[in-house]
Amino acid sequence: MTVFLAALAGGAIGVLLTWLARLTTVGREIRAHDRAIRRLEDHLERWVCDETPRLRRELSKLRNNLSKDNIFYSGEYGDRLALAKEAALQAYRDQENVARAQAEEIIALEGPPHELLRRWKYPKLRAEIELPETIAAILAYWAKSPAKHLSEHDQPSSIDDPRQRTAERTLREIDPSEWE
Repeated sequence: MTVFLAALAGGAIGVLLTWLARLTTVGREIRAHDRAIRRLEDHLERWVCDETPRLRRELSKLRNNLSKDNIFYSGEYGDRLALAKEAALQAYRDQENVARAQAEEIIALEGPPHELLRRWKYPKLRAEIELPETIAAILAYWAKSPAKHLSEHDQPSSIDDPRQRTAERTLREIDPSEWE
């Protein structure tokens, strides 16, 4: 009986030591996952900062060409600028979707021990993509309707912000006669 109890105690101690070792490994994995997600955020932030001057140059080129063609004060002016902004916003949305999918894949590697340790020891580590307010402010400029060319009674061309599109909204906006 003593041998059995010793084996049982030894087994329990072995399990406990294995769990403690696993918890230290889980902690390292959580910190590594958090760093990987922060790198995704940094990548998105750099992408926005790199694309902003490109978009600004594109808008300037469009303005110059439209002005040269003497259509600066036409509806076409606003429409072309809106389309350029929509394209930039769609490219951002696609970048953000990729980053969010990658973050989800990183977090999918975690199991119950990770969740437990996250709550207990790492409550401030975020397991999702979160961008700074400065990036949201930059994107708000991208999404702003062009109005520089308008007189006081004109309505600006609207920007169909791809970040706001959903399948339900798209279906509501479809005119069946356009597809026949």
